[in-house]
Amino acid sequence: MKTFIKLITVLVAIATLVFFVGCEKNGPVSSDQNNDSGITWISFNKGKIGGGVGNGYPQTTSEEFTWNEYLNCYRGGNLSFLNGTKLVVPFASLTPPAGTPTGDPILITGLIEMDTLNNELIFTFGPCGSGFTPAADIFMKYGDLGNGNPTLYYIDANGNYIEQEPHSIDRHQKWMQVEIQHFSRYAIAISR
Repeated sequence: MKTFIKLITVLVAIATLVFFVGCEKNGPVSSDQNNDSGITWISFNKGKIGGGVGNGYPQTTSEEFTWNEYLNCYRGGNLSFLNGTKLVVPFASLTPPAGTPTGDPILITGLIEMDTLNNELIFTFGPCGSGFTPAADIFMKYGDLGNGNPTLYYIDANGNYIEQEPHSIDRHQKWMQVEIQHFSRYAIAISR
């Protein structure tokens, strides 16, 4: 019965994420040019999401982060995707959304979509209002986009794409690292 309830909770979280994608109040940590309104918005996409049967997208995953009652903080952990993308949350860095009762578990969800028209991957995490001190890391794999010069974008609440510099990049292994202090929405695109 516990497994069934947990499965239902995960499915509800994923469905919510698909319909209300994104969350941002102050833009990414590395940029001071973004001052979003903090609204929750429905997925803004520049092109067609999907790309046909068998491409492996969209990819979703979730992980419950629990409270350590002895240290009065949330445990750290990882959220991993099939394409190799990983969110790494350090121990005691998670601050839950406002209004979350102390000690309640936090279900962190992730979604990766492929925009085949613009040859990009779009990365979205939730829940809105979660914070990280010290910063969490996202290692975004972009190998499924093929070869070429990748560009990282932060996507603001209005759907605007703002070019960013990743914290680090490995062009051979095809991944970028971004440090975040709160959930943001990103895209990696490769020009054709």
